[in-house]
Amino acid sequence: MASSDSATLVLARSTAVVGLGIASGLMIGIPAWTWPALYRPNSNLKPEHRLGIFVKVYNQGKTTMMSTIPVITALLGYSAVAAKAPVDYLPANFVSRHRKAFLAASAASAVGFIAWTGAMMMGLNNQLMKLEKENRASKDDELVQKKWLGLHLVRCALGSTAFVLAVAELALA
Repeated sequence: MASSDSATLVLARSTAVVGLGIASGLMIGIPAWTWPALYRPNSNLKPEHRLGIFVKVYNQGKTTMMSTIPVITALLGYSAVAAKAPVDYLPANFVSRHRKAFLAASAASAVGFIAWTGAMMMGLNNQLMKLEKENRASKDDELVQKKWLGLHLVRCALGSTAFVLAVAELALA
């Protein structure tokens, strides 16, 4: 933290980092915990039951992320604008000298999470919701296990990147 940071900037940066940590942890953790139970080879669950559970977990995650990611992005955007590099005559590390870039890249990665979901995943998500609503789950296992998971891993990478950049700036600036 630069000594010239206002209390508002410190609060915004800290809140964004905590929020990103929680959001990234949920994005990675919940599928990692539920996947083995839902999709184990000897599962007694029928595909339509698995899809129903998947849709329920997905909708809970969607509600959480739609309320937190915009706030986190706004906090990171404010921080990127308000942050100041240390004066030139003081010793500083790379992160300190490039605080705005680290915070802006973190905000961009968080926005990328939303953009990726909208551009690359919504079609598949809507298809899975429709299958669940119609109680048809013939190919959902493959769609969820392969296609959705692959797309979700990109989302996890974007969220984790935003978190790492924000932590680096908070810890090293």
